[in-house]
Amino acid sequence: MKRNKTRKIIIALLLAVSVFFGLAERKPIEGVPVLLYHQLVSDRAYEAMEKNDAIMSIGEFKKQMDMIDQAGYQTITLEQLQKHISGETPAPKNSIVITFDDGYESDYKLAYPVLKKHGFHAESFLVTSFLKEDSQDEERLSSSDTSMMKDVFTFHSHSHALHTFAYEHGDLSELLTENLMWDTDLSLQYLEIKGIKSANDFDAYAYPYGKNDERFQSVLQDLSVRLGFTTKKGYVQAGCNPLALPRFGIYPDRPGQLYRILH
Repeated sequence: MKRNKTRKIIIALLLAVSVFFGLAERKPIEGVPVLLYHQLVSDRAYEAMEKNDAIMSIGEFKKQMDMIDQAGYQTITLEQLQKHISGETPAPKNSIVITFDDGYESDYKLAYPVLKKHGFHAESFLVTSFLKEDSQDEERLSSSDTSMMKDVFTFHSHSHALHTFAYEHGDLSELLTENLMWDTDLSLQYLEIKGIKSANDFDAYAYPYGKNDERFQSVLQDLSVRLGFTTKKGYVQAGCNPLALPRFGIYPDRPGQLYRILH
C-alpha cells in the first residue's frame, strides 16, 4: 500500500516536471521565429568535409523546409514583421521568417529552388565586400545572381568590412561610432549601386556575428534602417526592440532543434 502511494507521488512529480519544461520551451502564441542559415552544400560534399556549424547539407535543408510546410507555417516579409513588432498589424498565426547570412552562392544554387518549390520567401544579408565580382570568391553571390532571385529573396546589409573586422578582433567596441556609421552607410549605398536594392526599399541589417550595442543601434536608426538582427535566441514579439531582434541559428546534426522551435 505504502509502495503504491510512493509510486503515485513519483509519477505525479515526473508529470509536473515534464509539464513545466514543456511550457518553458513552448513557442509564445504571438512569437515569430526567425531562422538563421549560412551556407548549403551538396550531400556528397557535406559527407566528405570537416563538419562546421555554419554549413548544412542540401538534403537536411530540404527536410527542414518540408517540416516547416507540413507544420502549417507561412513565411512573412520583414515589412510584415516590422508591423507585427509595432502592433500595427499582427502577424498571421504560424508565421516564420527565413534568413541567410554572408551571401553565399548556395543561396541561389541550392536554397532558392527549394524555397520556390514551397512558395517560401527569404531574406539574404550580404557582406557587400564579399560579392563575387569584387572578392573573386567563387563561393559568393554576384550582383547578377541576386537579380535572378528576387521573386524569392529580399536583400539587406550584413556590413561592408565590419564582418571581417569582427572575425579578426572578436569585438567592435574599440571602433569609433564614425567607423560604424561609415561602414554601414557604405554597405547600404553599395547595394543600391549594384542594383540589388533601390533607395526606397525597406532596409534591415544583420550585425556582424550578432555584435551590437546602443551606439550601433543608434547608427542604424540614423540611417533609417528599420530592423536590426542579432544572433541571440528567441522569438520576435510585439513591442520588442526592433533594432535588437533575436534569431535562431539553425545548425546541422542537431535532431529535434527545428521541431522544438516550431512547437
